Amino acid sequence: MQSAGLAGFRCVIGSDTAGAPKPHSAPFLAGCAALKSLPAHTLYIGDNPINDYQGASDAGLQPVLLDRASFHKNFPGWRVKDLASLTTVLS
Repeated sequence: MQSAGLAGFRCVIGSDTAGAPKPHSAPFLAGCAALKSLPAHTLYIGDNPINDYQGASDAGLQPVLLDRASFHKNFPGWRVKDLASLTTVLS
């Protein structure tokens, strides 16, 4: 995994603890609750356009698609090729 200055994870949420799998909003909202962060103030990075990007968006988070192989070149939302590229989204 490439480092983008991320120190580590503060929580890990699975479908078993959230009560539903992605793209349901439950895992995303459980993560926000564990982080004590409002969904609208939470950035979610995932590599699946439906389960990660759309699920996070539907839950009210700010989603970014991690598209390492550039499979989704015409993707209409925020998309990065690697975690180091997050600075282009965050600036």
